[in-house]
Amino acid sequence: MARCDLADWYGKSTATTDRPFQITYLFQRQRPIFEHNTPHKKPALGAILRDTSLLQRLILVLAITLPIALAIWSSWQHHIQTLERANRTAARSVVALEQHVGNVLDIHTLALRQLDALTNGRTVSEISNDVRLRDIVSALTRDFPQISIVGMADANGRIWLHSVRGAASGASVADRDYFLAQKTGTSKGIYISDAFTGRLNGERQFGISLPRFSPTGEFDGIIYTTVPLKYLTQFWEHFTPSQGHLIPLVKSDGTLIIRYPLADPPRRLSPQNPFMVHMHQAPRGLYTAASAFDGVERINAYSQIRNYPLYISFSIETAFVLREWWQQTTIAASMAIFSALLLAALWLAVVRQSHEQRVSTERWRVIAQDLRQEVGRRKDAEEAMRQSQKMEAVGQLAGGIAHDFNNLLAALVGNVQLMHRRIEKGVFDNLPRYLTRVESIISKASAMTQRLLAFSRRQTLAPAPLDVKERIAAMRDLIAHSVGPSIRVQTVFAPETCHTLCDPNQLDSVLLNLAINARDAMPDGGDLTITVALNSLTALQARALQLSEAAYVVVKVKDTGAGMTPETIERAFEPFFTTKPSGQGTGLGLSMVYGFVMQSGGQVKIDSQPGSGTEVAIYLPVYEGEIPSATPVPKAINSDVAKGEVCILLVDDEISVREPLAELLTELGYQVVQAGDGAQGLVILSSNQQVDLLISDVGLPGHMNGRQLADAGRTLRPTLRVLFITGYADKAASADGLAGQNMEVMIKPFGLNEFAIKVSDMTSVRASAEKR
Repeated sequence: MARCDLADWYGKSTATTDRPFQITYLFQRQRPIFEHNTPHKKPALGAILRDTSLLQRLILVLAITLPIALAIWSSWQHHIQTLERANRTAARSVVALEQHVGNVLDIHTLALRQLDALTNGRTVSEISNDVRLRDIVSALTRDFPQISIVGMADANGRIWLHSVRGAASGASVADRDYFLAQKTGTSKGIYISDAFTGRLNGERQFGISLPRFSPTGEFDGIIYTTVPLKYLTQFWEHFTPSQGHLIPLVKSDGTLIIRYPLADPPRRLSPQNPFMVHMHQAPRGLYTAASAFDGVERINAYSQIRNYPLYISFSIETAFVLREWWQQTTIAASMAIFSALLLAALWLAVVRQSHEQRVSTERWRVIAQDLRQEVGRRKDAEEAMRQSQKMEAVGQLAGGIAHDFNNLLAALVGNVQLMHRRIEKGVFDNLPRYLTRVESIISKASAMTQRLLAFSRRQTLAPAPLDVKERIAAMRDLIAHSVGPSIRVQTVFAPETCHTLCDPNQLDSVLLNLAINARDAMPDGGDLTITVALNSLTALQARALQLSEAAYVVVKVKDTGAGMTPETIERAFEPFFTTKPSGQGTGLGLSMVYGFVMQSGGQVKIDSQPGSGTEVAIYLPVYEGEIPSATPVPKAINSDVAKGEVCILLVDDEISVREPLAELLTELGYQVVQAGDGAQGLVILSSNQQVDLLISDVGLPGHMNGRQLADAGRTLRPTLRVLFITGYADKAASADGLAGQNMEVMIKPFGLNEFAIKVSDMTSVRASAEKR
């Protein structure tokens, strides 16, 4: 035990203090000094052994046997870890393989479902003469390499619709197992066939089929697709190393569809096969067994592919896994034997000073223990301080939010209850005034939410290239009006081009926030100076600002006000922290500035001293691209469009949001169809219902969100225009996440008039395009 502590002490001494070296020097000075000059004879080995105690002899035995025992134990642990690592690798690999094959099968299933919906209730002659349907079938095999063939056959197996150009008229699939299974009723839904060689393309593949039924419920043929095996093996070839691995794809009845690397195993596994035994016990698992094909022991991870009657396995040869372990074990055994011999040779020198070493080791152990306890106490104190600071910050944030929102809720409840009282009394004169108050309260709550999101850097931004100097010049009059006549507003612009990429509206809000803060710091008037310049940061400056070494547009807002203390600067960006009197500030202005600038890839810095004014510098990355022309001002609601001819599909799971929007659209003259989730919306888009504009929430319940619904709808209706309405404040709702042609986004909450203008613009664009 003393040896372990001594080793720990040596490992820590250079990182803490040089005191151990001083102690060692004192110990060395206390060694006995021989005063005679007679030469000292080294004792013989037998004499050393006779003079040693039983404990010392035991140490000698341990010095020889312990390294060997440790090597054996370490080798065994490494053996276990190697197998466990192989098990984890196999388990992770089979998950990836299951996802890949599952995605392929899902694509085929979706294609079959869509073709079934498009052909439901139609005769084979109508289907075979449908040019659009033939184009869809051809597009599936052209656009999806995982689909080899798409076809449709009647109740006799005769093919009426086929994706292969030049396919013989009247060809039949009556002998294929997937047709027979559907015709005999063995399969009631999706059926996965055995592997076969295609007659038309000569490729190895397996089929997936779906039965068709007549209006009277009789079997009316099948719709089928085929999966090319080479599509799977090409992925597996890059997924696995060149040797020691095996990937079989097996049906639930034991039929082997494919085995990679390619070989000629039996086409059907016996019920006693370990894979079949484990497959019937659980849909996924891990086991080690010798293969019935070649007798090689393998680690096998298997999984059912989603809900399909298909299983995939990833196998690793145990010998291949342990090959590296054997090599390392041989090296470790050699080193252990060498270490044992070396320790035995050194034991003679060590035993002479064992007493001194035990004493010094014990002293060092006590010192090391004291130091470890001291380090532990310091860590506990630091952790307690960090936790206290974190809880204080969270408490301040929660308290500020609760205070401000309680005020807003109190005002909202008061005005709503007053409206109820007036309505009950039949007095309607003051209702517009109360409604105006409610709208104002909602606007303040929305603004507070946006500022909190800006501080947390999770607000939805719409970045656009802009000229910072032109933007500030256009705002100069607004800033001057906001700060009042007692403050002189000056702008100083560098001659260089100052372009950046950020949200223009948020930049305007930042400048107004800083100008208002400056106004409050100069109650008796003063100067407000806004400068814009380019600055290429050096490596030292970039590290100080925690930015990359590049060029930045620097916007500085400087006032001649009272200034700020270092303590105030340190807390200036904390939400709800304010030095203004109660009721004159929310404490969210600078936190919003900080969040917006950081989210835009920049930095903000405050330079201030009491009595010397304050300067806030904003660093925004330089944009090298072109600046587009100014965006036109939004138009009023277009009344020229024949709105009665425009049909809008409105999808939102919140009925309290969907119904007011539907009422507004109906009031404006549009036709409105409603859906509560993505699945209902897709059913409508898959039907013959006219849909000119899709309005959808992004976060929908079920397995299909708004973006997936829009993509599926655009597949069925390529010219469909889409308007996303979302309350998400993360990357999923950003312009990049919902970008696309004829797609636009509105962030909740929004006004009904703003919503009506957006819908009018999108529908008028469509109408004008149709007129052309």
